[in-house]
Amino acid sequence: MSAPDPNPFNLETPIVARSGTAIPTLCEQRLTAAAYACKIYESIGRSIEIPFLNRLRPKEFQKHKEAADNYSESESLPALSKSFTIQKFLDQFPTFLRDILGVSKVALSYVICESTVVPVTLPELKPNKPWSIEHNSMMEELIAYSPHSGPAYEADNARVYNLLVSHLAGITALGSTSRWQKSRNGRGAYLDLMMHNMSSAKWEKTIAIAD
Repeated sequence: MSAPDPNPFNLETPIVARSGTAIPTLCEQRLTAAAYACKIYESIGRSIEIPFLNRLRPKEFQKHKEAADNYSESESLPALSKSFTIQKFLDQFPTFLRDILGVSKVALSYVICESTVVPVTLPELKPNKPWSIEHNSMMEELIAYSPHSGPAYEADNARVYNLLVSHLAGITALGSTSRWQKSRNGRGAYLDLMMHNMSSAKWEKTIAIAD
């Protein structure tokens, strides 16, 4: 049995007049920047209030977006050797990750940042800047407050693990990451490398901050 004809009388689809009002290009750009700002604030848990989106702050968000869209990733760190030891590698690894953007275009250094606890209320914003008084750029704020949960973090955490493994291939220090191989937990692998290879004072400070 054939399916019934959805338009047995050959009626034409009515043309609905386009709703809305055309706005100037500049206003459209400002609205786009404001929407982008709201998306970023939502990602780090900052409440969205009208004063936060004054005319100057969306401009800063637009600059941040352009910088993120045109980001060039860092080159690999040097191969480990007698002069470039595992200690030097671990010391430079956070800076190396600062130059690589993750899934949400946040620098991967957020994955191994010292604290994973995001304050319930974020610090107040700098005058006419979209980031808090404790930071000097939107990227610094994202590194400090991006959550350590969700699909984006899981992907970024796995990438950090892969970067560690690729840089430490063939080095005995790679054994320190073995328990994280199945989960591809880059943060866990990095902390274990720190524990096994850095001085006790450095490790005790890391443990205290993590606790």
